[in-house]
Amino acid sequence: AAVAVCHVLIQDEYWHYLDVFYRFPIFFLGLLVGLYVWEDRRLGRRDLLFWTLWLAAGLCYLAAALPRLEVLFTVGEETGLYGAKAMDLSKLHAKMGYFFDSPGSVGRFVHGAPGLYQLNAEITGRSAHAGNEPEKGVDAARTMCLMLSTLRQGRLDPISTANFPILRTGSTARNVVCDFASFQGEARSRDVKRLEDYVAYFETHCQKVAAANGAGLKLSKVGNFRPFLVPLDDPILAIAETACRGLNIKFRAEIGGGGMDANIFSAQGITCVGVATGYTKNHTHSEQLVLEDFFLSGRLAAALIETYAQGCESK
Repeated sequence: AAVAVCHVLIQDEYWHYLDVFYRFPIFFLGLLVGLYVWEDRRLGRRDLLFWTLWLAAGLCYLAAALPRLEVLFTVGEETGLYGAKAMDLSKLHAKMGYFFDSPGSVGRFVHGAPGLYQLNAEITGRSAHAGNEPEKGVDAARTMCLMLSTLRQGRLDPISTANFPILRTGSTARNVVCDFASFQGEARSRDVKRLEDYVAYFETHCQKVAAANGAGLKLSKVGNFRPFLVPLDDPILAIAETACRGLNIKFRAEIGGGGMDANIFSAQGITCVGVATGYTKNHTHSEQLVLEDFFLSGRLAAALIETYAQGCESK
């Protein structure tokens, strides 16, 4: 649970039977795991968010007349949404879901996020003695630096970004012209065409620089996930706004810049939005969590379920 993401998906079907034998073990298991996450100081601050496990589990105890809930804990989200990709979605009945994995103060709902390509380049040069005959070498490290220094990256436009933070060389000695270098990065956009256009630009740019410097080049790309956008008038946001109103929370529907498991589920036909849980400055040394918002997000989870249930009863 410490490396998982808590998602609550809701299906329009009632639990008529949920006995004490089933309710209490789940509640206390969730509570114990949550307290472990809270006390284990080796874990990152954002891992505290997964204490919401016991809140979701505790709702099972109260669920005698609530809609059917499907609660998922998906691993490997940070490095590539691997848990969501490995999930057999045919086992789910839910058609909408709230993903408690977004930055910002409580009340923020992320109804759109970019798609992402992973982009990789390997440059092959030719070694030579750096002191005696550097002219006979082809410097792969220099070629890589030329590629990156002339490559469009960072904020490409209001909805697109690119970043190449992982650089390596095959050199272990200072007196040898570098014969191998590689770099890895990503491109994101909320528009599929812009994303694909950048990937094509990246490939052409790297090929030109490699050819101009007499270096070999191997490129690879992986379409990691596609963008998603939930319309502002979708029922999933109406439910969220009503739930926030009941808790005197300011509701905000916003577009995010990071990917989340919602990208994967949305592509499979499940309407999903991200839910902010009080953390900010993520991916920095100043990452922090506002505990009041964190605990309030647990109440919001319950309010979302109750609001949905009221809609089911009115049908």
